[in-house]
Amino acid sequence: MRPFVFLIFLFILPLTAIAQIKAPDGLVRVTYQQVENGEIGKGYHELELSCYAGDCTLMTVTFNQCWRLTDPSGYSFIKVETESTKGGNLKIKSVTKDTLILEQQILGGSVVYRFSYKLTQQGTLGPDSLTDFSGGATKNSDILGQVLNWQLIPLRTKNGTRFETVKLDCSIRVEALPGK
Repeated sequence: MRPFVFLIFLFILPLTAIAQIKAPDGLVRVTYQQVENGEIGKGYHELELSCYAGDCTLMTVTFNQCWRLTDPSGYSFIKVETESTKGGNLKIKSVTKDTLILEQQILGGSVVYRFSYKLTQQGTLGPDSLTDFSGGATKNSDILGQVLNWQLIPLRTKNGTRFETVKLDCSIRVEALPGK
């Protein structure tokens, strides 16, 4: 009987440890750029992380990635992506009193995000909670025949506020109706 109880204990203990990883409720935002081979990319990626009742959603808005396919002066698309812990491709890897680490599965690899924060007096994430951000990605590229790695670095303000104005390198191409 004792070996059976011990086996049940060994099975349940890891499950309870996993169930205890819960992100704080609230919402934070940060914009980052990618660094690959020592060079900062021109694209901007604005993240919005919202967590409620243990589930998190990560929305990314990407812009200023200039393409010169049909227009020699270049244009950028606005790309919006949403991942969630409920959807299964975003996982909470670690939570402490001041740090949340998420891992996002992407085609051929993964992205790891590290959010450092100071909780509000109510114990939640708020607009001014984020104190630091970092991340990194690894992706296997069959087209290039190599593994790609890049770092995520946060955009930092020059004046100590939460907002920074950036100059775009190319126009943004949007969907429109045919005109008259």
